Amino acid sequence: MKNQGWYRWGIMMLLVAAVGGCQKTPVSVPVPSAPDYFQEGEQRFQQKDLSGAARLYELYLRGDSEATNREGALFHLALIYSFPDSPVHDPARADGLFRTLLEEFAESPYSAQVRTLLELKAGLENSEDQIGLLQQELEQLKQIDLARPR
Repeated sequence: MKNQGWYRWGIMMLLVAAVGGCQKTPVSVPVPSAPDYFQEGEQRFQQKDLSGAARLYELYLRGDSEATNREGALFHLALIYSFPDSPVHDPARADGLFRTLLEEFAESPYSAQVRTLLELKAGLENSEDQIGLLQQELEQLKQIDLARPR
């Protein structure tokens, strides 16, 4: 009888092991990490996909105002909007982003570049204005010359 007890106990242990072995082991499902819009934007910027980079930089800047790469995203986004051949060319938006960069990151290495760009742009606009005035004056002189008796 003692052997029969051990026999039953052994069978019960085998059943417990078999049933326990049939249980599925919990599988950890990897949770996708949040996309790194800044790094993706940098890749697109390097690949000269300016509209794609602009979209990603905008998403990055919208996501967190304390973002670690905010100044880089502002600078590259402003450049993208300032490039005349950019598919998303928007000089007013570029100027606003450049000014935001200067306000938020006055001591940034980008700030010196931004100041230089804005000074060059102002000088170019001034030169264009002067050229326009000189062209008008030239036209007036031509009219005077044509009206003069010969």
